[in-house]
Amino acid sequence: MAEELQFFRCRACASFLHSVIDNFTLTPDGSTLASPGYNCSDHLWRIFSTNLESTNASEADMSSQPPYAWIEDILYSKVIVAMCFIGLFGNMLNLILLLHRELKHISGRMEKFAYSGLLALALSNMLFCLTTIPYGFVEDNDIWTYFSFDLVFHTYNNAIINIFILASTWLTVTLAIGRYMAVCHPLHARAFLGMTCARRSIIAVFFVCVLINIPRFFTYDIVSAQCLDGSTIYLKYNGYMKLNETFYLTFNWSYFVFGVVVPLAVLAFCNSYLIYALRMSRQTQNRIRATKVKETSNKTTLILIVIIVMYIVLVSPAEIINFIRQKVLTDRDLTDVYNLAVAVVNSLQALNFAFDFIPYCAINANLWTVIKTIWPKKKIYKRNSSYSDFYYKYPSKTDMIITGSTDRQGQ
Repeated sequence: MAEELQFFRCRACASFLHSVIDNFTLTPDGSTLASPGYNCSDHLWRIFSTNLESTNASEADMSSQPPYAWIEDILYSKVIVAMCFIGLFGNMLNLILLLHRELKHISGRMEKFAYSGLLALALSNMLFCLTTIPYGFVEDNDIWTYFSFDLVFHTYNNAIINIFILASTWLTVTLAIGRYMAVCHPLHARAFLGMTCARRSIIAVFFVCVLINIPRFFTYDIVSAQCLDGSTIYLKYNGYMKLNETFYLTFNWSYFVFGVVVPLAVLAFCNSYLIYALRMSRQTQNRIRATKVKETSNKTTLILIVIIVMYIVLVSPAEIINFIRQKVLTDRDLTDVYNLAVAVVNSLQALNFAFDFIPYCAINANLWTVIKTIWPKKKIYKRNSSYSDFYYKYPSKTDMIITGSTDRQGQ
């Protein structure tokens, strides 16, 4: 009972702090503060009583409501976290495979550009999974009695996660544009596509995505207050972004155009041409014998087509629904349905970033050959009648072959 009383006292302090921050001259009941040293014990008792009544009422209401909140909690704390665990290790494997292949076996400037982009995309997706996993372990409270990682995570996690969402989006766009140029305008593409262009593009994408998401760090602030017993409480409160409606709307519209509309239009345009080019290339291969370089190019194109389709189907709905949030959250019943819809599309979005490594692993026929070369030593045990021994066998040159041309071009 003492712990429960302390909890509600701290909640009362938090409620009072909200009222003071919202209006520096008015108390919760509308009366004017007498002095900076105003004694709020009466207000705390009234808020404490109100919280007891509202808590009992809300518990009674929840029993008659559809299980929207329960499903949301399962999606956010269980389903998405489980997918991100798989995606974390899957994208780490993808990074190893791409690093191994890019450093040793990729030939051609345009192929190096594509695989460098896939490498950066795998890194961004892995970081998205890493920053999303804590959702399954941190507590989301109205107030905290001590400064903790949970408080910091729930205050700034949205900004951090959106950096990697936007980075993955524009890395996909960069790959799509590069592949479109390589397939549809190869002569022009050879003039600028290469490792130098890839490095500059990747650095620019991450830098711009961090820069654009800086305002999100001011959506919420961490504030503290002293309780009557001298203890300190902490809570997440609306920051500059939330309090400045004009700036908030301007940022949301700008982000929607730059982060959703433009990428979606570019990806749809490039993907339509890539699909057409891949079909024409396969028809040509049926009539003439294709070279290894052409086969590798077609595999790269197919990987990017699948990645783009996954983005359009799984990521775009989440971005669009999140954008129209303010237009829907007016009716209570509609709010519950909308929040559940947001949880579902956010799960699809996490599915995309967590399982983006599958197209590369599935289409790469020499996947297991590459994995074997990562561990170059094999223990082989050899027995005879007099003694037991073993020796190390190193992979032969044939084990190291990966699809692609051995003719290397400069960057």
